[in-house]
Amino acid sequence: TLSVLTELIARYGADAIHIVTNSLDGWIKVSLNYASCIAKIYGEIEALLLRHRITMQSAQSLYAKRVAQSTPTQWKQFCFDAIFAASQKQYSHVLSIGDQWTDHYAVKQSVALLADEVDKPTHHVIKLKMAPTVNDMINEVLYIKACFAQIFDVISCKKSAFFENPKAVRPVIIDY
Repeated sequence: TLSVLTELIARYGADAIHIVTNSLDGWIKVSLNYASCIAKIYGEIEALLLRHRITMQSAQSLYAKRVAQSTPTQWKQFCFDAIFAASQKQYSHVLSIGDQWTDHYAVKQSVALLADEVDKPTHHVIKLKMAPTVNDMINEVLYIKACFAQIFDVISCKKSAFFENPKAVRPVIIDY
């Protein structure tokens, strides 16, 4: 995970990476802090996220009480809507990584709401296992790392005429 995050930051910049959870505010930092007692790498991940000021938002903390009768999927969509609205970037590709199809659906809905129909980003999905074993998680990260160039070069390549039109690239969907 540390190497994948490091590569994503190097390739796209920290301001293009957003972590949205339905857990309570602070859960990511607390979890990484506790996990660092078991393995030092979790402290390194936490330090990387903090050093690069990676956005870490709790959709639940932001929207559960603010929007009556809303669902966890809606909370995430509201977060993604706000991220897109606040961004000065024109995204041509958006990648969601998560273990719930509802998370990817929330991103899909946010992308669909973007105003410019012609330049809407292509939404790519890496769907992780919902209840993975430790070995499953290791294999998922190893697979993403092994395929990193193929997955992320498709998203970022602008050198050939084929990639000049972002719509020429079909969405990449990986489901474990």
